Amino acid sequence: MKIGFVSTRLAGTDGVSLETRKWAEIARRLGHRVYYCAGQLDDDAPNPTLIPELHFHDPEAEAISGMVFGRMEPPPDLERRLGRMTEQLTAALHDWLRASGLDVLVVENALAIPMHVPLGLALARVIEQTGIPTIGHHHDFYWERQRFRLNCIPDLLRNTFPPDLP
Repeated sequence: MKIGFVSTRLAGTDGVSLETRKWAEIARRLGHRVYYCAGQLDDDAPNPTLIPELHFHDPEAEAISGMVFGRMEPPPDLERRLGRMTEQLTAALHDWLRASGLDVLVVENALAIPMHVPLGLALARVIEQTGIPTIGHHHDFYWERQRFRLNCIPDLLRNTFPPDLP
């Protein structure tokens, strides 16, 4: 089976990267082929696909976060910018899924905490559109972090982080 792990960053020694490494190693030992896709990857990442825009420090992702959090009213340009980046990431993720021929997707925390709102929206859309069997490996949720509580997209966060998909 081909198993793909996707997140904002799968590199270094942060908790999400370390947990992903453990899961990937177990999958490999069981005979599965493992693929990584993220905005930052370690040099030894298995079957890597680097999409820099997936990183939570991507300038546009950071700008959108600045427009979303810490306020109750959305700024005028938010919908356009959020939509544009979500579309871009949706296309990139579809390309990765087609190229890799994955059987299962494991989303590492990107559907739990809105460090990268457009990525969460894109992942939810891709999962719904393709029907790919998906494991949402959630580590922490937005409502557990003070900095995400005040925002201008509460319904979007409630419906996407995590999404309620079959």
